[in-house]
Amino acid sequence: MSESINKKERHLISKLFFGDIPLYQTYWGYGVLAKVIFLVITYIISINIFIIERHTPWLPAAFYFPMIAYDVFISIAIFNSAVKYKGSVIWKFLAILAIFFGWVGFILDFSKSNLEEFKEQVPILNQDLPTMIDNDTQLESIKVMGKKIIYNYRLIDYFKKDINIDLLRSKMNSTIKERVCQDSLVRSLLSEGAIMDYTYKDKTDSFLFEILVNSSYCHQ
Repeated sequence: MSESINKKERHLISKLFFGDIPLYQTYWGYGVLAKVIFLVITYIISINIFIIERHTPWLPAAFYFPMIAYDVFISIAIFNSAVKYKGSVIWKFLAILAIFFGWVGFILDFSKSNLEEFKEQVPILNQDLPTMIDNDTQLESIKVMGKKIIYNYRLIDYFKKDINIDLLRSKMNSTIKERVCQDSLVRSLLSEGAIMDYTYKDKTDSFLFEILVNSSYCHQ
């Protein structure tokens, strides 16, 4: 039974690849619908990609390579099906044109820098803020101004007058340096000229201090 199913699957893949399945099925079913499903999965993963990546740096490659492989496969399938299409030449032309513009868009998107991609993720990340990162510290918001990425933190239980600012700054500097210098994503952002600004305020939003991190930070 399983051998028979495998033969049918191989036969379907072969027919799809060589354009022997009707154009409307190939384009709308295996092209559009399958891509929509994939994009939904992409969106769900992209929400947490920056958190996940620091623990599993292989994840982006493992995720995008299958997508690229499928895009190549289905583009060839649609092209072959369009060539064999016996109907209106307009539908044939539009299908081939869609493939062309699809790849142009993919190349433009793939060429985005890590900083550009991060900027696009900021509104999504801010949807889950504010959030507590430890018993005393709340991450209020993330902002991007040019190449500066600003993390706004608030110490929810402390007033400025009760804080040894120099001691706290020194402690947080060590903590941030350890975290930043081990994070491949942050290092890639810094290599593109980004500046990480970690700003701390007290419970009344009074400014305490900020720690600026640039590409030379890990070498200090």
